Amino acid sequence: MTDVVPIPNPPTVPPYPALGSPNFNAEAYAYGSAMPSVVAGILAMAQAGYTNGVAANERATAASGAAGTATQQADAAMGYRNQANAAASTATTRRDEAAGWAAAADASRIEAARLNLGAKAAPPSTDNQGQALRTGANYYDTSLNKLRVWDGSGWTDGISAVAGVKSLNGQGGDLVRTTLASYGIEDFKVQVSGDADLNSLTTPGVYRFTGSATNAPPGVTNSVVIVARGADTGSHTVVDYLTGAQQTRGFLVQGGGAIAWTPWRRGAITNPAAVPVSGSTLDLRQGSYFKDTVSDNKTYTFANQVAGTSFWLEVTHTGGAISFPATVFAGAAPSLTVNRRHLFHFQLPSLENAWLCMPYANFPL
Repeated sequence: MTDVVPIPNPPTVPPYPALGSPNFNAEAYAYGSAMPSVVAGILAMAQAGYTNGVAANERATAASGAAGTATQQADAAMGYRNQANAAASTATTRRDEAAGWAAAADASRIEAARLNLGAKAAPPSTDNQGQALRTGANYYDTSLNKLRVWDGSGWTDGISAVAGVKSLNGQGGDLVRTTLASYGIEDFKVQVSGDADLNSLTTPGVYRFTGSATNAPPGVTNSVVIVARGADTGSHTVVDYLTGAQQTRGFLVQGGGAIAWTPWRRGAITNPAAVPVSGSTLDLRQGSYFKDTVSDNKTYTFANQVAGTSFWLEVTHTGGAISFPATVFAGAAPSLTVNRRHLFHFQLPSLENAWLCMPYANFPL
């Protein structure tokens, strides 16, 4: 941009000689001699004026551009101001909402404090705000170690860390129960009947009887009888603790209260799954039907045998001799032919120490 220059001072113009002056020629000569410097001074002033005019025009152009930019910035500032005003309005709204929520939260806090009074060593007579107790208000009694509730006229016990709940199904008092009947379960009892007559046990429950109990299953002592009943019919179920055998009978309550009993029946296992024999030992705890293939000499032994036990053994015999324990056959063992399928039935009588065995049949392979 062109710099602004100072305007030179005007040149000094000598006085023009007066007509008739006795020194006119000399004065005229001096005047004429001074004219070149006067003209030069005027030209210098004119040039300075022109230069400053160019500089002024440049600055005017720049000022005009700055004014346009200033106008744009002013418009942008106005937009920002409007946005700030809108944000301030929104902030005011949020502030008012927050104040409302704070007031509601405080009201809820006060309401909760009026219902939950906290831990106290003694029953309070007013709430935490000093106002009358509301129905449903509660506090934890640190002396009694229990939660207490105001029912509108007095403090009642709620849940206790010591005695549990206060009532069950309308039953009052602490729930320290020793029998099922005290919980409203009237038809189930667990007790020892001793040597009582089993025919007297018609109330549903579980009873243990001794060896001298009358009408117990034959040969069964010191076991448990389960009594089930529905209206005028019922049943007894006994599992012999010594053998694991199960025996059952039913009863009917007749007119006048007389009871008719069926005989004791021992349960039988039918259609049992075959137990494959591993090695030569038959573990009688595994089942009552065993299946084996013999291709070489084999002597069977029995494990976990109990008096009264019976079982079946099916043998596919392709080779070798088959032998059994000495307690199986009192006399000579049967002669078994190979390439046959043999079926044996074994029975250990309850009063004997020797097994009874009958080869039922044999079939060709």
